[in-house]
Amino acid sequence: MFCREAYLEAEGLLKHLENVGPVLGEFLKIADVLRVEVHGANPSLAKLKGPLGNLNPEWFVFECGVVK
Repeated sequence: MFCREAYLEAEGLLKHLENVGPVLGEFLKIADVLRVEVHGANPSLAKLKGPLGNLNPEWFVFECGVVK
């Protein structure tokens, strides 16, 4: 399975994780996660490193990207 999601800021992803937390927890019991990538600006990545740390993602800093 491949899943790609996009959010303007870290807060959007964190809110999404609140909403799907129980389902995601069950999914992770039956699936092997091969790769997680998180792309964003440095300030957003800093906010996500704690909450997403258990997924062991690869972090990619945007030099340019979505601008609100």
